[in-house]
Amino acid sequence: MPSKGPPMMHWRAEPVAAPTKARSRRSAPAARPARPTPARSSAPSSSSTGGRPLLVRALGLAIAALLTANGVVVAEQASHRDLVTLGGDGLSNARDAIAKLLGDDKNQNTHVAGAVAERPSTTSTTAGPTSTTTAPAAPAVTAPPAATPSSSAPPATTGTTARKAPAAPAATDWNHVADTVRPYIEKETGLAFSSPLKVAVLDAGPFNDRLTTARLNPAIARAQRIEPILKALAIVDSDVNLADQVKRLSTGNVPAFYDPATKELVVKSGQLTPYALTKIVHEMVRADYDQHFNLNRPSLVAPDDETGIAWDSLVEGTATRIENRFISALPTADKNSVTAEQQRLQGLVPKDLPDYVLVEYAFPFGSGPKFADYLMNNGGTGKVDAAFQNPPTTTEQILHPEKYVAGEGPKPLDAPTADGPVIRSGSLGQLLTSLMLAQVLTPGDAEAASDNWGADRYVAWQNGADTCVRLNIVMDTPDANTLMGKALAAWSQNTDGTTISGSGPFTVNSCG
Repeated sequence: MPSKGPPMMHWRAEPVAAPTKARSRRSAPAARPARPTPARSSAPSSSSTGGRPLLVRALGLAIAALLTANGVVVAEQASHRDLVTLGGDGLSNARDAIAKLLGDDKNQNTHVAGAVAERPSTTSTTAGPTSTTTAPAAPAVTAPPAATPSSSAPPATTGTTARKAPAAPAATDWNHVADTVRPYIEKETGLAFSSPLKVAVLDAGPFNDRLTTARLNPAIARAQRIEPILKALAIVDSDVNLADQVKRLSTGNVPAFYDPATKELVVKSGQLTPYALTKIVHEMVRADYDQHFNLNRPSLVAPDDETGIAWDSLVEGTATRIENRFISALPTADKNSVTAEQQRLQGLVPKDLPDYVLVEYAFPFGSGPKFADYLMNNGGTGKVDAAFQNPPTTTEQILHPEKYVAGEGPKPLDAPTADGPVIRSGSLGQLLTSLMLAQVLTPGDAEAASDNWGADRYVAWQNGADTCVRLNIVMDTPDANTLMGKALAAWSQNTDGTTISGSGPFTVNSCG
């Protein structure tokens, strides 16, 4: 291994201390000796998955953000700390990060003022990725005044003392909220809304039905499509039902979402809170870009490659960046209210989701804002607009935006030959290659080996009850080829039913 590895990525984890056991495809693997590994840091290892290392601890915050969302990709519940700062927190992995960041303080008092529950918090909300401009002050959005009790209504009484009944809060005028926020969105994006934004206000049941149709169902379909490939490469265990795991991301607490298929901002009926306002900002950014560049692009998310996650990273990263700036301009009391609601929602996070679910669906919110920030700092809104016209196509481009700006895409690479009728063909990309290796290697080693990814192509076919995958991988540099070769050899040695051949390109064979 070279003495100096590639630069630390903003989502990179440190190695865990203990070596991992050989990877088995069975849900209850027989004990096998651990592979030899060099001395590692003293960071504690996780025992939540039998000692298997967990990828990307620095995504812990974005993961926590993601998992509070109903519909998977509505993942804006982050506390907006810069993800790179998590590298100094002494946290061993993503789940530990979640547990530490989102610990439930049962002694915390709750102060209710009107319709807004605000909890004092010692965790301040800070702005997300910095840009070349100062965040403008957030617009003041005033909820409609509470209704006044009718003078003809008899006063409520308790014992012998007459008291007035408390006034019921007036329904929020969500069109007024959207109209008030619109100038802020236009200033941040540099794009005036080309037509009035339609706002649909629904009760909880119909709202959740719409959200499931628009966001959860497509996410489930994507998971079901790639599940056989992930099992064949031992990225997820053979007994995992990915559709069920994706459904567990749903908590029913999303206040609003933008539906590009119907061109509507869909809002759950209720009172306006500072937290709900930040979600309106995020979704109106999506609406603004949709009016100019059309976000409803099924062709980008259907292929078995990274175009979908790269597109999501652009869209959600751009919206999250502006949402972060909006929060940074809020008054302290409103920031505290947003933070308190984030912490409450994040307490609902399932702690035992598969690594793939954690990483795949959190990535756009962990890495996308830094991608958008790079574009803003190197070309302003014009550069962002150009990205919507010519989107990134790989996670490598999201992780290394300078490669996207330079026009560097995957290297030319032939697909391997299958040993049967092909049922899937596509590309894993840098993120899933790293996740595959991290099932055996330490997260830091897996991520270092996957950096300077050049290209990969896979084919899949059925062999009896097993799905078999043959994967070709090539790296960008000779040193990266050497590092990947060592990583693949260690992965194969510790993963049942796999072989490696070649010296760059490499060919991975795996059935499961």
